[in-house]
Amino acid sequence: MLASPHTAASKVWRVTERLLTLSEAAGLVGCSVRTLRRRIERGSLPVFRDGRIVRVRELDLAGYIGRRTTCPLVRRAAPRRARLCPEPQKARWLFDSPDPLS
Repeated sequence: MLASPHTAASKVWRVTERLLTLSEAAGLVGCSVRTLRRRIERGSLPVFRDGRIVRVRELDLAGYIGRRTTCPLVRRAAPRRARLCPEPQKARWLFDSPDPLS
């Protein structure tokens, strides 16, 4: 009986994917190599290790950047006229009462 191609293929890593040095990855992210090493030690950025060789898959770096990219806050347009009092009924009551000075 043959093994399912889906289970075998899912465990095989593609050699055609580009591996970046830490210097190249740091240049793309815009940080120092030391900062990248701290992220790797913390487990935020997965890497390929072979002895002393440390490489970052381009796909993993893109995922790291994507997880940390935040959307800018959407600013609402300013209201056309400012409300002086948030409760208009209360404001009417204040003006309907007789003037204590007269």
